[in-house]
Amino acid sequence: MSQAAPLNGSIQAVVPDSDAVLALAQELASTIGIACALVETGRTVELTGLDGRVGLLCAKTLDLPPVEGRKLLGYLIGLLAATDTLTQALTARAATET
Repeated sequence: MSQAAPLNGSIQAVVPDSDAVLALAQELASTIGIACALVETGRTVELTGLDGRVGLLCAKTLDLPPVEGRKLLGYLIGLLAATDTLTQALTARAATET
């Protein structure tokens, strides 16, 4: 029977790596950019799960130390702009389909 290693009495919080959070933001920006291009050419896109990925990005960003989180601000603003562009494309297409 194996024994568990004893705890040393301290609990360390798991803080995400800012590079991993940045990679997630870039992945989402790419996905949103592709979706926007597809919508603009009249294609149908499946966005199921995108909200969960955005929620994960938000949670991981909030878990970063403030200094690290601030470094991602420009990327997050760009991601918001890309999301707004996708929303506008979807809204415009919906208006032409009715």
